[in-house]
Amino acid sequence: RVATTDVLPLGTTLAGKLRRSIVNAATLLLRARAGDTVYVSVPGQSGTWLLLPAIGVLRLRGLAPWLHHHSYRSINLWPQQGIRMLVAAAGRGQRHVLLSTGMRDRFAALAPHRTADPLGFLAVLSNAFLFGPGGQAHSRPDRAPTLGHASVLTRAKGVFYLLDLFERLLVDLPEARLIIAGPSSDSQLLEAIETAVARHPASIEYR
Repeated sequence: RVATTDVLPLGTTLAGKLRRSIVNAATLLLRARAGDTVYVSVPGQSGTWLLLPAIGVLRLRGLAPWLHHHSYRSINLWPQQGIRMLVAAAGRGQRHVLLSTGMRDRFAALAPHRTADPLGFLAVLSNAFLFGPGGQAHSRPDRAPTLGHASVLTRAKGVFYLLDLFERLLVDLPEARLIIAGPSSDSQLLEAIETAVARHPASIEYR
C-alpha cells in the first residue's frame, strides 16, 4: 500500500521548540493511529526534555517510536536524566538507532534494564552508509569537485570558517563548488551566506 508521510517540525528557536513540544503532542493525540510508524530525530541535551510530551502520547496510543540519535550531547553530557526519562516514557517496543558501536555502548550504560529487549532495542547505523555499500571506492565523476554542508546552520558548526576556507580554495581551484543546505535562526549567519553567494554565484549555492 502507499504510505503518506507527515512531518512534525521540532522548532529552531527556544520559543519555537517550546511551542512545537505542545503542538506536536496535541497533533499526535488527535491524529496518530494504530499501525503508524513514528521516526524521531532526538535533539541534543536539554532538547530531549521537550520530546517527552509527544513520546508520552505515543505510548498512550500504543505506538513504539524509532528514535534516531544524531548527537552525543544528550548521551555524554549532563544532565543525562533526559535520556533516561525518554527511555522510560517510550515504553515497550521502542527502537533506538545509534551512529557507532561506541555510541551504542555508551547509550546502553544509561539504560541497562532495556538492552536485553528481545525486540531489538538498539541498532547501529553509521552515516557512512550514505556513501555506498561496504565502503567501496567509486570513481570520481568528470566534473568540478563539489563540497557540501547540510545541517541546522549555526556558528558552532563552523559555517563562517567554511565560507572563509572555500574563499581560499577558489584561489587555487576556481572550478570548485560549494552547496550549503539547511535552516538557521542566526540572521548574521544567513546574511554572510547570502553575501558569499552573491560574490560567487557560479561557485556557491544555498538551499
